[in-house]
Amino acid sequence: MKKSLLLLAATVFCCTCLISCGPIDNTTDDENGSDIENPLDPNNPNNPNNPNNPDQGGSEGDGEGDGDGNKIPESSLTPGEHQEKLEATGLQLASYFDANDSKALIESLVALLDYYYGDDAYDQANPMSALDWFATNMAKDIIDLANFDLGAVSQLATTITTPENEIYNLNDYRGFEYSYNKATGEWDEKDLGDVNKFIIKWDSSVATLTWEEGKTSWEGFDDYEDMHIKVDRVPSKVNLSVVVGKKEEVAITAQTNLVDNYTIKPSVNITIHGLYTAKANIDASRSGIKATTTFSKGKTQLLSAAAQVSANDLTDSNNWFDDNYLEALPNNVKNGEALVTVLDLGIYAQGNFRTILQELDKINDNTSSLDEAKIIKDALNDNAIAYIYYTDSKEKIADIKAEVKDEFDSWDNTTYYYVAPILIFGDGSQFAFENYFTERAFKDLIDTAETLLEAYFGILE
Repeated sequence: MKKSLLLLAATVFCCTCLISCGPIDNTTDDENGSDIENPLDPNNPNNPNNPNNPDQGGSEGDGEGDGDGNKIPESSLTPGEHQEKLEATGLQLASYFDANDSKALIESLVALLDYYYGDDAYDQANPMSALDWFATNMAKDIIDLANFDLGAVSQLATTITTPENEIYNLNDYRGFEYSYNKATGEWDEKDLGDVNKFIIKWDSSVATLTWEEGKTSWEGFDDYEDMHIKVDRVPSKVNLSVVVGKKEEVAITAQTNLVDNYTIKPSVNITIHGLYTAKANIDASRSGIKATTTFSKGKTQLLSAAAQVSANDLTDSNNWFDDNYLEALPNNVKNGEALVTVLDLGIYAQGNFRTILQELDKINDNTSSLDEAKIIKDALNDNAIAYIYYTDSKEKIADIKAEVKDEFDSWDNTTYYYVAPILIFGDGSQFAFENYFTERAFKDLIDTAETLLEAYFGILE
C-alpha cells in the first residue's frame, strides 16, 4: 500500500511531463494552427501567476527564464525542507475528505450494483445495462478528449447519438421508469409517456436521467462502426441526478456544445453530496484542443488542471482513422502545455510535440535499448521543460528532467535501459522520484492516506 501511494505521487508528475509536452516556442508558426502564447506559464508576463507581472507588484529574481527575460525564482529551501512542505500540503488535502460524507451514497450504489449484477440480473430486461454503457462511455470519451485522443470527437458524437437520431442504447428505455422489486427480484416498468427521461428507483434512492435534443448535426467517420455516418439533432444537454433518501447526492450536467463537424466544446458540472464540485470544459477545433478542470470543496479549490495542444485538423475524423495516421502525427501535432495545481503546489510543463516525435522517429528495429533510451531522454530534455513550484510564493521547487536508468534481468541475463524522471533542485542536488518520495520522508501522509482509504473501504464491507 505504501509503495503504491508513493508511486501514485510519482505518476502524477510523470504524466504531467509526458502528456503535456508543449511548446518551447511561444507561438506556433503554421498558418492552419492557432497561436499558443503559453497562457498557463507562470513565466508569461500576461499570466497573473507570473511573479514578474507588473500587476502583481513583483520584480525579476534569480532563476531560469523562458528566453524572454521572464524568470521564476528558485526557492531558498533545501530538498528536505521541500519534503516537509509537500507532505504538509498532502495532509491539508486529505483533511478535506470525510468518508462519512459519502456513506449514504456508497451504500446506495453498492445495493444498486448488487441488483444489477445479481444472480437473476441477466434473466430479465435490465435497464441498468443501458445506463451503465452510456455513463461509462460518456465519461471515457470526455476524458479521452481532454487527453487529446485523436478519435475522441467522433467517439463522443456516436456515444450520445446514433445515425437514427436516438440516444445510443437509451432509446429503448426512453420515457420509462423502472423500480426494483425486492420481493420478485425484478424491475417493475412504468410508462412515463413521450419524454426524454429515464428513471431508476431502488430502495430509497432515485436516479433520473434527462436530455434535451439539439439542432446541430454531426457528420464524420465512426471508428467503432468503421463507416461514414451522419447524426442529426445531437443532444444539447444531459442531466443526471441521484437522490438518496431526501438528499441529492449527485448532480451532473453535461452540455455537448457541438458547433460543427470539426468543433465541439463540451462542458460538465458535477456536484457530490452538496459539498464537492467538479467542473470540466473542453474546446476542440481544427486548430487544437484546450481543456480545464477544477475540483473544489465549498469555496476552496483543491485541484485544478489545464492543458492545451496545437495541431492541424485534429478534429477531422477522416484524417485520423487510416493506416498512416501515426506517420502523419509529426506533421500535424505542434505545441502544447499543461498546468496542474494541488492547493498551493503547481506542476507546469511545456514543449514541442512535433520536434519530440520527429526525434523519436529515429528509433527503429535496429536501435539498441541504451540508444533508444538516450534518444527519448534527449528528445524530452531538449524540447520540453517541466517544474514544480509554489503557487502562493511563485517560487520554483525543482525542475523535472529525464534520465536513463538500467535494470538487469537475471532471467535472460540482459541489461535493459529505460527513461525515468528526476528532480533537480536549486542547489544542484538531484533525486530520482523513488529516492525522494520515500516512506520515511512522507510517513505521516502515507499513514493518513491509508486511514482515509480504510474508512472508505470500510463502508463497502
